[in-house]
Amino acid sequence: MTAQSSPAELAAAVAEAMNMLGVVASSPAFVRMRQELPSRDVRRALLESLGSLLQFISRLRNGSSGGDQFIQAEPALQEMERQVTQWQPDEQQVHELTEQARVCLSAMGINPPSGGWDALAEL
Repeated sequence: MTAQSSPAELAAAVAEAMNMLGVVASSPAFVRMRQELPSRDVRRALLESLGSLLQFISRLRNGSSGGDQFIQAEPALQEMERQVTQWQPDEQQVHELTEQARVCLSAMGINPPSGGWDALAEL
């Protein structure tokens, strides 16, 4: 996503970022992703998604009306970006990433599905 991205490109990037956060928020789905992809690819995808979401928030802050919930979630998303940047694939930090993804989603007003975040892996 660039500063000149169309509204459709922006919406697609934000949707992808939200989906990525949902995967990380679901422990079983995140385990599956890490089994299917090399760690560096998982890290790159997460950082790209978070970057797109933070860029979207910057646009909201610099002119668009509304989006207060996204703007308020910015510190949680920045913390998630920091954690992903420092991520070494050990189980303790994976748990921290999962918890931070849940914090990010909650900060944006997205509640866990019935059955909790881990239930997403069954969908």
